[in-house]
Amino acid sequence: QYLTSLHWSLTQFTPASMEVVPKNVAERTYSVFVIVFALVTFSSFVSAITSSVTSLQAAREKSLRNQILLRRYLSERHISTGLVFRIIHYMQVYQKTAGGIERKTEEDKVEILKILPESLRSEIRWEAFSPYLLQHPVFFQYKGVAAGAVREICGGALSEVSLAFGQELFSHRSKILTHMIFCLQGTLKYEFPDGPKGDIIEEFISKQERWAGEVSLWADKVELYGPLEAVSCCDIVLLSASQFHNIARRYASSFFNLAAYGERFVRYVM
Repeated sequence: QYLTSLHWSLTQFTPASMEVVPKNVAERTYSVFVIVFALVTFSSFVSAITSSVTSLQAAREKSLRNQILLRRYLSERHISTGLVFRIIHYMQVYQKTAGGIERKTEEDKVEILKILPESLRSEIRWEAFSPYLLQHPVFFQYKGVAAGAVREICGGALSEVSLAFGQELFSHRSKILTHMIFCLQGTLKYEFPDGPKGDIIEEFISKQERWAGEVSLWADKVELYGPLEAVSCCDIVLLSASQFHNIARRYASSFFNLAAYGERFVRYVM
């Protein structure tokens, strides 16, 4: 009986048939409902599988198309073989590392947030960014005397960036540091020459160090001497020095204390 019931159930999902048939109105009504349910369920199941396979094929085709365009671009511009191999190797490493790690969703990628009122978006940014910003003693103290300024900093002076292994936040060409860096996840490496022989010194920034580049908020100009690149997948928050200055100037009661701290900080690090 159990095997017969299983056989009958399977025939409702497929074009197969069997000798068990309805004998009266109640059985026929029940059979009709089961067939309709089976039709909807089976169609949804097939549709989901088809959609998944189509999405996977589209992603593979897009990746293959990008690789072909990259190779064509490098070939047409007669890029040296050594550099081509380095580029291809980086792309292979990037796909392996970036594809297997779940990274934070950046605000710019959430289109629906743009329809929210500015007040709600400010509240979202405050709750999202303030835990990281207030880890810094200066901003923790600054919140006590100018809470509105700290809210404005979270609302308009901070931005999110995600980096895969080997990606650079800034390179040799970037000569001026314009942002303070908060490292939320991963590790960044900064290389710079030191000493008369130009020895390369490496400094690492990770979640444990929490932040770097604070001097960009207080000094007129901070020059860089090497690249800052990710040695693992990184999520970071950048505080714009220019936007921070504009916000701080609007809060005159606390501006001079903030400026005094900045002057002492620059003398200390210089």
